[in-house]
Amino acid sequence: MRIEAGRAGRVELSETYKFVRGNPGKNWKLAAGLYALSTQGREMGRAARSGYLFLRHIDDAVDGDRPISGDPQSYVLDLRRQVETGDFRKDIRVSALAKRSLEILDRVKKSTDNPRQDFLDGIDGILFDHRRSKIRRSLSEKELEKYYEDAIGPGLNILLVGTESSLRSSDIPEFSTGLARIYSVRDFKDDWERGIINIPREIQEQAGLTPQNKYEDVINNTLVAQWTAASLEQGKQELSRIQQDPRVQSERLTSIILNGFIKSAKKTQINIDTVEPNSNMDSYH
Repeated sequence: MRIEAGRAGRVELSETYKFVRGNPGKNWKLAAGLYALSTQGREMGRAARSGYLFLRHIDDAVDGDRPISGDPQSYVLDLRRQVETGDFRKDIRVSALAKRSLEILDRVKKSTDNPRQDFLDGIDGILFDHRRSKIRRSLSEKELEKYYEDAIGPGLNILLVGTESSLRSSDIPEFSTGLARIYSVRDFKDDWERGIINIPREIQEQAGLTPQNKYEDVINNTLVAQWTAASLEQGKQELSRIQQDPRVQSERLTSIILNGFIKSAKKTQINIDTVEPNSNMDSYH
């Protein structure tokens, strides 16, 4: 057991280094926050860090930000199989993180929790983005709303279970939708150029655009600019309601963790000349 723990610890440090190095200005605060959780309990910090870094590794692998040998999708599907079966391969170092996180989460979970399924849902969400990017698939407004919740919910559940919160992602869906909405605006340029299309199909059709348009054509379209500004504002309003939720406020650690994400997300701004400050956005939602 000690050997396995030491191995997982070394993998964690290596993955943390690679994560921070990828974008120091953006990622060091999150990494510091994950380590700070250990002040509330060593096991708590380990479960959160291991779970986050495992899913982050998978996301980077399919995005091409993490060099791996072979086909990224096959690599991720093998990791998914390991999580599903509990048969973790020792020759794939990152598997140690999922194994450690699940062992800790299984000890603290409620009878209604299923952290293994949360991991599987998180992996499936990453693969969904990867597959749709290959064909530049658009989503309808309804599909995009579900995508927002599914993109954040599994990782949030892992964090809430690990920190022994009484809340789950289904209790505070606006945290997931609000955060995902803001992240979609923040990462709009990178996502569009990679083929992850987060402008609803209906808005594209109204604007006379398709997923094949260049980013410059899309962002300079008045209708898209207005929709983007409205989506950002809606996300911020959703997160404000989470901050004011008495259930969140009653749990000190949960409030600190969620507010860490919220305060950072609410700083997101867009500068698009075609957006009028007082535009009526109601028609876009």
